[in-house]
Amino acid sequence: MSPVIDGGGPSGLPAPAGSLNATQLIILNARQQIQDVVGGKWGDDILLPYLDMAILAIINLKPATYPSTVNITLVVGVKQSLPAGAISLLDLVCNLGVADAIASALITVEKDAMDNLMPGWMAATADATPTIAVTDPNDPKAFYVYPPQSGATAKVRAIISTPPTALAANDSAFPLDDSYKEPAIDYMIYRALFEETTIPNALSKATMCYQKFLQF
Repeated sequence: MSPVIDGGGPSGLPAPAGSLNATQLIILNARQQIQDVVGGKWGDDILLPYLDMAILAIINLKPATYPSTVNITLVVGVKQSLPAGAISLLDLVCNLGVADAIASALITVEKDAMDNLMPGWMAATADATPTIAVTDPNDPKAFYVYPPQSGATAKVRAIISTPPTALAANDSAFPLDDSYKEPAIDYMIYRALFEETTIPNALSKATMCYQKFLQF
């Protein structure tokens, strides 16, 4: 009889032993949907990377899902870079003073607006303390400061989006809020079934789950 892939696992499969954490529950729920509760076809070595991919896909769609607050030392000039590994900039909070004490707030403006309001802003006289942080949606790993930075010791506090550490095992803590468990499951089902050729209707279910994922 052809396997059914439009619901949970078939009756009679063994129940998991003991309590499960969020990561284990996500994997189990995905396996129920792809009819592989015992992991005969999609083991942890396959589903854990799929879950890592799901987490990154969620963060790329909604960068505020996994924010980090960092202090960034400015370089001389107008253009600044986010720390290595950052996905995107969420907010420039404030300047920092001695011992990283909170100082003056930064006004955040998008580059198109800044270009229209003050066309020569990039060539303005440099200063040690910026007043405006300029963001560019086309360059999410960088930002600009106005006035341009005159030294290389000033710091600003930023909120950035970063990728979490890859899951080491199925008992690793799920790094996102529990509200993101459902889209993670949808993405894993999509990855598992998208190129599956031995299960009837696998591609249609993969497509459906991916569309559902995009709407979370």
